[in-house]
Amino acid sequence: MEKHQALFQTIKQDILQKLQLKELKPGDRLPTESELMEQYNVSRITASRALNELRNEGIIIRYPGKGTFVANKPEPILPLQTASSGSVSGTSASLTEIAFILPTIQDYFSLSLINGLKSVFSPDQYRLYLFSSQNDKSEDQILKRCLEIGISGIVLFPVDQAYYSDQLLYMKINSYPLVLIDRILPGIDTSYVITDNYKAGQLAMNHLHQLGHRNFAFFTKTHQSTAPVQNRIQGIQNEMENNANSASNLRIYERFDIEKPLSYYYELMTMLIRHDRITAIIVSESAACLYLYDLITSLGYKIPQDISLLSFDNPISAVSDFNFFTHINQSEYALSQEAGQILKRMIQKKDFTVQRKVLTPVLEIHNSTGLVPVK
Repeated sequence: MEKHQALFQTIKQDILQKLQLKELKPGDRLPTESELMEQYNVSRITASRALNELRNEGIIIRYPGKGTFVANKPEPILPLQTASSGSVSGTSASLTEIAFILPTIQDYFSLSLINGLKSVFSPDQYRLYLFSSQNDKSEDQILKRCLEIGISGIVLFPVDQAYYSDQLLYMKINSYPLVLIDRILPGIDTSYVITDNYKAGQLAMNHLHQLGHRNFAFFTKTHQSTAPVQNRIQGIQNEMENNANSASNLRIYERFDIEKPLSYYYELMTMLIRHDRITAIIVSESAACLYLYDLITSLGYKIPQDISLLSFDNPISAVSDFNFFTHINQSEYALSQEAGQILKRMIQKKDFTVQRKVLTPVLEIHNSTGLVPVK
């Protein structure tokens, strides 16, 4: 394992060094996995892991069926102050300061949320701080810090947890301007803007069922008890019951951790396709969908000829504008715009009426789903 990690890091560091020395520039094509295997005398697992890491960090772009390229720099999201839990020292006399707290700011789903929120608040009136919480403990510390320094309002994308913190309860009791986005927390009645995840699950299953698929797998990086994931699964299962005239099978894999050894997932995917006859996979997050795409194709299977792949987020938004993946469009830009409007009304008009906004998802059909393969 140590040798595998060292080789993987060697490939990654070599590419990063070439970027630093400007031997590679935005738009340049990178070697294929096969070429890296030959160049470094490594397995496909090692080559794929190196490229996947670089892609997840936004450094490279992997176009399905096209190749791997150095990414262009993303558009700046300024004016936006990126902050850590301890880096904001005080408030501004001239600008109203607000905060957007997300689990991560590394994926393009989050960047779209950020840009949607930014569009609501004029930079000559508001200063927007961006916090990456990553876990429930950090989220609680950031919330506490925002209260201490007098941040005027918060849009919160909660981390995966089944409960609310003492800080959130304090905010609710004291009518603090707070809007949740993407998910709700049971037990605390506060304003939120979410996607209709139950409907999204129905849309996904109906599409795959119409293509003739009957054996499915569902992957999520979180617990299946997390509200959005739970609602998606319920929508999927309900749609399966509505098509009860055709026997269907669904296997659920929660806590899908892309940091596990690739060999583990090679074995799992081989079992699902060969033994369990899974012909369609539904993925709850775009990063996991991209990882599964690489995994499946590296095993020699074709998408969608051998297996269909459908995501709840748009994986292409994380890598390119090239439409390949069938996905549920959650309109994340509109999600954060709605949340921003609610927060602005709270701050400006002191209107703390609880607002519950549920946006309707849209299925976008592209090239990663197809008719069930004939065995």
